[in-house]
Amino acid sequence: MKAIKITLAALMAVFAISTASAQSAEAGAKYNEAAAKYNAKDFAAALPLLQEAVNIALDADDVATAQNAQKLIPQANFQQGLALAKANKLEESIPYLEAAMETGELYNVAAASRNAKTMISQVYTMMGGQAFNNKDYAKAAEVFAKGYAANNQDTAIGMNLAMSYCEMGDMENGIKVYKEIIALADLHSKFAEPAEKAKAAAANYLVKQASEQAASDVEAAYASLAQVFEFDATNATAHLLRIQTAATAQAWDKIIEWGDAAAEAQTTDEAKSDVYYYLAAAYDSTDVNDKAIEVYGKVTAGNNAEAAAKRITELKALVK
Repeated sequence: MKAIKITLAALMAVFAISTASAQSAEAGAKYNEAAAKYNAKDFAAALPLLQEAVNIALDADDVATAQNAQKLIPQANFQQGLALAKANKLEESIPYLEAAMETGELYNVAAASRNAKTMISQVYTMMGGQAFNNKDYAKAAEVFAKGYAANNQDTAIGMNLAMSYCEMGDMENGIKVYKEIIALADLHSKFAEPAEKAKAAAANYLVKQASEQAASDVEAAYASLAQVFEFDATNATAHLLRIQTAATAQAWDKIIEWGDAAAEAQTTDEAKSDVYYYLAAAYDSTDVNDKAIEVYGKVTAGNNAEAAAKRITELKALVK
C-alpha cells in the first residue's frame, strides 16, 4: 500500500508538471497571437488576447509570459485610444486612455501611463472646446472638469475650466480653479507664467462682476473688488471702479480711505487726475476745505482739470 501511495503521488506530480507545461505553451501562443495583432495595429483585438495570456500564464506560474503580456497591455490601450482620438472619436477614446493610465501604473509602464495622462487632457480639451465655442458653457465645464480631474497640473485645461465656470456665472468655482492654478507657481517655476495669466483672468472676471453689481448692490461690488486685490493689489481698473462706485453711493469716507492708493495705482496722468478729483470732492463734501484744495491741485489732466481749478478758487474764497 505504501508503494502504491508513492506511485500515485509521483503520477500526480508528473500530471501537474505536464498541465503547467501545457498551460505555459498555451499562454505563449496567446501572447504571440496578441503580439501579431498589436504589430498589425489591431490594438482592440490584441487587448483581450493579452489578458487571456496573463490569466493562463499566472495559472501556470509562467511569470515571464505574464509579465511580457502585462507590459504590452498599457501600450495597446494607449495606441487604441490614440487611434480613436485621431479619428475624432473623442468620447470613445477616453476609456482606452484611462485604462492605459491605470494599467501603466499597475504594471510599471511609466511611459504609457504618462502619455495617456497627457492625451486624456488633450482629448478633453478638444471636446470641451467644441462645447465652449458653441457657448454651451455648462457642457464645456462638465467636460473640462473631467480632464482637470485627470491632470490638475494641466494649466491649459484648468484655465479653460475656470473660464467656462465664469462664463456660465459660477464665479465661486471659477475663482477657485484660478486660485489652484496660481498656487502651482509655488511648486515649480514652470507654472509662473500660467499663474500670472490666471491672476489676470480672475481679476478681469471679478471687475466685470463688480461693474454689474455696482448699480444694485454696492456692498457686493466692494466684495468682488476686494477679491481682485487678492490677485493684483495695484489693479488700476479695480481701484478706479471702487472709487467710482463709492462716489455714486456718496460714500465719502470710503473714497477718503481708498483714494490715495487708487490714484497711485493709475498708470496715466488723466486717470490719476480722475481719482484725485473724486478724492477732493469727498473732502469738499465733508467740509475739509484745506485738504480739498490740496487734492484739487493734483487734478492736472483730463476732463476735470478746469472744474478742479475753478473749485480751488471758490474754496480759497470761502477759507478767507
